[in-house]
Amino acid sequence: MIIKEAAGHTYAKQNTTKKMQLAPWMLLLIVGLALAQRDACPDEETLRPCTCDGTGINCMHVQTTAQLEASFTATGQNEHEGLWIQKTPLRHINSGVFGMFKFAEVYIEMNANLTSFVLECLGESQSALRVLSLFSNAIDRFSFEKVAEYPELRTLNLARNMLTSIPPRAFRAEQLETLALSHNPITSVGRHAFSELPGLKKLLLQNTRLSTLGPYSFAWRVHSVDLTILLEKSRISDIHESAFEGTGPITLNLARNNLTSLAPDVFLPLAQSMINNMRNRMDNELAVLFTGGNPLSCRGCDYLWLVRNKRNPVLRQILRDFRCSDGSRLYELGLPMIRCNVDGRNRIN
Repeated sequence: MIIKEAAGHTYAKQNTTKKMQLAPWMLLLIVGLALAQRDACPDEETLRPCTCDGTGINCMHVQTTAQLEASFTATGQNEHEGLWIQKTPLRHINSGVFGMFKFAEVYIEMNANLTSFVLECLGESQSALRVLSLFSNAIDRFSFEKVAEYPELRTLNLARNMLTSIPPRAFRAEQLETLALSHNPITSVGRHAFSELPGLKKLLLQNTRLSTLGPYSFAWRVHSVDLTILLEKSRISDIHESAFEGTGPITLNLARNNLTSLAPDVFLPLAQSMINNMRNRMDNELAVLFTGGNPLSCRGCDYLWLVRNKRNPVLRQILRDFRCSDGSRLYELGLPMIRCNVDGRNRIN
């Protein structure tokens, strides 16, 4: 028993000694990590009121543009993963404000007074920038054409600003995958505004003031098989026959707008393009065109193509939420209901 106790006592003592021997290594590790974080950040004093934690720079306490510009005169590490400027009183961010600093992801968000943002301020990040979020500011102008100078950009978020229009041929960016423009008071989209975005997968344009989709406004030469276009909860009542020229998104959401009909010169080629795109996919995902919540009258010859194709199983899947203003579904449409003379055209292949 004594031997066991002695042995146990000896073991405990040896174990304690080992723990004491490990402590200096742990201390060195902690010191090393602290030094590494310090080396990963610019000079702390000059950077203030911005802060750095080794993964990026946070400027949520900045009060003026001059103060922001002074922070980025700091010496030391100038390449960082992220930059956050959120909920500040800043009114404008001009060219040169970030000096020689380079970022991969930039989040300038929820700055209620920020009306002006110059994209050139991120000039040093041209070869690195992957994400730019300008969500929920008050920006009323944007240099859309400058996006082409950022070849690695994958996500551009301009949602919840004060943009009123998207100019013709606004974007040219082969690698851009997500473009958010929702919740802006946009009233017009120019011709071929998005046609030079061949890799785009998500175009978000919900809750705008669009009443008309003009000629070639959503036309593409070549687009991703994953293209999704969200246009719900706007004021769309009229769509030009060429608005979706060459475009067959896997998802198109036009729900809760002011459409009274699905004109065949718009929707018949659109449905055919969506079916063709669906057939080019490697998976079995079905295309969908959401129209629910529109005041569809289901009266007149604009509905003849739907009557003739209502038994097409693919079209029924695409228009899965179709409802007339009286609640009638696609399969319930008929010639007596729409009150149109038959002319033998408008069938889907």
